[in-house]
Amino acid sequence: YKVQFYIVTRFGCYAKVDKQIVVFPFPVSLFTIVPNPACGAPKTMKFKNQSKGANAYFWIFSNGKTSIDDTPSVVFDSVGTYNAKLVSFNSYGCKDTISHNFIIYPQPIAAFVVSPSGCQSRTVRFKNTSTDMDSFYWDFGDGTSDSINSNPAHIYNNPGTYTVSLRITGNGGCKDQ
Repeated sequence: YKVQFYIVTRFGCYAKVDKQIVVFPFPVSLFTIVPNPACGAPKTMKFKNQSKGANAYFWIFSNGKTSIDDTPSVVFDSVGTYNAKLVSFNSYGCKDTISHNFIIYPQPIAAFVVSPSGCQSRTVRFKNTSTDMDSFYWDFGDGTSDSINSNPAHIYNNPGTYTVSLRITGNGGCKDQ
């Protein structure tokens, strides 16, 4: 930019000074976090830098770790809410900062017990012993399912061997089967 300064005295005399100034652009800090959602700990999180106009980076994580890597991977030892902050710098000394919170959810564990196995047309009871579960889906292996009863009872009308599966979903969409 060209800046001009004029001065005029009360006698009509004047002077002019021209100066060139340079205004440098700011970088733009951007990043994404993978995986999302994050399930179970310890969990390695990857921070994908998508900053524009920057050539140096400083990362600050709420678990006490820091990094100068472009795209760091960081291990978080327990479930919880964390923060990642990225400060991007350009060659002119300008900087920009962005911060994101993220959650590492408990990993749900699907488990159940069956009682009793037995003759056809006999009621078989299933007890859901899963942990960190918000929703569930039972597949009884005979073409029928249940997503209403946590501890269902089921009757097998035909003899055979059936594979029963329980799929569960926990906080943050974390799944197990």
